[in-house]
Amino acid sequence: MNNNDKDVKIQHHQYNNGSRRNKRKLHKGRVAGAIVMVALLVGVSIGGYKLAGKLSSMGDDGSISANNNVEDGNITLNTNTTLETVNPSVDAIDTTVSTTTEVTTVESTTEDTQGTTQTDKDGNIIGSDGVVSIQNDASVTTAPNDEDSSSTTTATQSGSNSDASQSSLSAYYLSEEDIADEDSLKSALESIDSSYNTVVLPLKAQGGMLNYNSQINSARNAGVVASSFDLSTMVQIVKDMGLKPYASISVLYDNVYPKTFKKSAYQFEDGTGSWWDDYGEKGGKPWLSPFADDTKNYLSAISAELTEGGIEGIICTDVIFPNFREKDLDYIGDIVKSEDRYTALLDVLNVIQNSANEQTVMFQFSLFDALKGNVEALKAEELNQNIVLVPSIKLDELSTTFSYDGNSISLGSQSTYNKVKLSMELFQKMSGDLDIIPSIDMDTLTASQRKDVISALTDLGYKEYIYE
Repeated sequence: MNNNDKDVKIQHHQYNNGSRRNKRKLHKGRVAGAIVMVALLVGVSIGGYKLAGKLSSMGDDGSISANNNVEDGNITLNTNTTLETVNPSVDAIDTTVSTTTEVTTVESTTEDTQGTTQTDKDGNIIGSDGVVSIQNDASVTTAPNDEDSSSTTTATQSGSNSDASQSSLSAYYLSEEDIADEDSLKSALESIDSSYNTVVLPLKAQGGMLNYNSQINSARNAGVVASSFDLSTMVQIVKDMGLKPYASISVLYDNVYPKTFKKSAYQFEDGTGSWWDDYGEKGGKPWLSPFADDTKNYLSAISAELTEGGIEGIICTDVIFPNFREKDLDYIGDIVKSEDRYTALLDVLNVIQNSANEQTVMFQFSLFDALKGNVEALKAEELNQNIVLVPSIKLDELSTTFSYDGNSISLGSQSTYNKVKLSMELFQKMSGDLDIIPSIDMDTLTASQRKDVISALTDLGYKEYIYE
């Protein structure tokens, strides 16, 4: 994130969702006239002809309910319902809502009573190309009002698995350059917006280098200690600024340590040596193997050293296998071919958790990869229940069609607010009872998009965020 982005303050909005009930009694003499008027408005013929149109009504909670009408093989579907909030204020009792409804008639045949429109179990329409178009319930897709930027929100949970603590986390990622030395760290901390209460220090980088002066013997022997900046000094500087120090560690994307300690790398099944992802002259490199005891011992030592040094939370990234080719799988053997190989990733997370001196351990991954089923360690029922899930939201990824639960899902036509809200709702279904703290890739978002992302998460009940 550049310095300009650090000055952005995210403000939430408070909405009053109260509705006004007007109870009126109609005299019997007016009933017929009212029916005729309704018929004219919705296109219903009172002479017994085709019934078309969709009657929508607003409940006391502000939600829209609708009835599809079918006769003579014509199905009428509501395809676009827009809620427009008119100047809500924090102290207002009522909210005025106007709706615009477009009606599309879809032809069906008498031989097929389901018609040509197919839906999945959640009522989403499946197109002829197999792509599922997410259908929004008007009660949950109201776009936030941008005009009342002075009000703040106390978010309430709405299907969220995240149970925020009394001191909600608002964390900001620092770069490797920010922690190069004391002056760089102090300068970076001074530029951080006061709304943050936590900073994330990248202490084990992708590739394997340690960005602090680690005292772990094997790390020093492997030449992975890239900094003379003492951890205790780093932590104290952060705390002196009134912030909590968290660390991020790239867990298995480590190509340096296994060069020295070869038993920590993937091994050929025939015992002839360690596996590299390509020939050395082509830039090939070894990877830490989650199956190796040397790997687990090393990661356990890092977890213990960080938390004993004052780190209050560890965010684990790159809990992954390399992109093995078919021949690689044959070289390494059954341990990487097995459907149960993910348990080795769970073991690594458990090792880090068990060595963290009761500090928070988080597991971060791409939200998009999770929705596609590509996060192998995301086994909600088998993960240590103390581990917090951190889905990283990248808006550009959510515009791509993906497969979820056997269906192709497309959110490309949705607004920023709806993309985030709908994708997080899908993610919640696969996360069990584990706590969730979303991470937001702020550098890729405009100020307006940031606001919409936060509004969507707030409406789902999330009170804690990590900003990348």
